[in-house]
Amino acid sequence: MQKKDREFKTAAKFCLRVANKLASECVCVCKVKVRDPNKLKRERCGVRWQRQRGATESFVRRKVVASAKLKALQEKLDATMKSNEELTLQVAEVEKVVANEKTKAKTLLGEARTITCQLQISNDDLKLDLQCSVLLDDPRFDIMKMVVEGKLVNVPLRNIPKTSTPIAPFAEPQPVVVENIEEAEGENA
Repeated sequence: MQKKDREFKTAAKFCLRVANKLASECVCVCKVKVRDPNKLKRERCGVRWQRQRGATESFVRRKVVASAKLKALQEKLDATMKSNEELTLQVAEVEKVVANEKTKAKTLLGEARTITCQLQISNDDLKLDLQCSVLLDDPRFDIMKMVVEGKLVNVPLRNIPKTSTPIAPFAEPQPVVVENIEEAEGENA
């Protein structure tokens, strides 16, 4: 009888140790008195099986929850990647438009500078032509006056030499003559 009680106590201690280790994940099945050592082994195996089954069930539950979270995160990642690609394409289009506008602006600025320069040159040429076309020895040009003793007195321009030919405004430039020079065969050829 003492031997049976010892076996029962040993089995109970084992179950308590397992229960403490697993902390409510396993169920102790050692409430029945054990009469032979084979049953004790079977009950230990039963405890292990129940522990594994409980762990497996909790693992399966955790796996299902984790897979659901993973699926949700994967969908969110896919949506984010798709929107990121769309935004990248939009940014590329905007950059292309900006580059085109910048090129157009540079071209227009260059043209405006060229036109401004041409207009300035033409304006300067017109001023020079006007100055050269007015003869200083014209009697109508004798309007310069000077204050002498509180009175305006005409200043004559008689010391200016007369030009033999007046300069015509907008004189056409003479054409440039280009000569073709052929090299003779010899030492320099």
